[in-house]
Amino acid sequence: MHSQFEEYIGKRFSITLPEDYFIEERSNKVYICKHSLRDISFPRLQRRGLLAGKLWTLYGIKPSLDFALVFGHLAAKNYAVIDDDTVKSMYNGGRIESFEECECADGIILIKDKRGRGVGVALYVKGHLKPLIPKDRLAQL
Repeated sequence: MHSQFEEYIGKRFSITLPEDYFIEERSNKVYICKHSLRDISFPRLQRRGLLAGKLWTLYGIKPSLDFALVFGHLAAKNYAVIDDDTVKSMYNGGRIESFEECECADGIILIKDKRGRGVGVALYVKGHLKPLIPKDRLAQL
């Protein structure tokens, strides 16, 4: 049985996670972890794996920046490609003024660099992109 998050990333981005990963949904948060780490237990261990996203946000289900960095290269649809200067600008709090044409539906999309690596998450509305980089992850100026 697929989780709500797994169905979303499959439909929205055509991403299928490798078989050695599992998804754990806890309240509003979604974590991805390797099966080999499933049974690890330490005192005061609060979570296992990568925070992959949230189920209920203003935009609906939203993948995290870390999800985009680790799995964004797998996206086959609903992604935009930007150059290195735009990546730097985005991480300095700037806008995404130009990007390669994408066949994107309005909503959350993933951002890739010219080499195909996942570099971020953005909101795509009517041909415009708004980066969704958490403030604590922006470059220190």
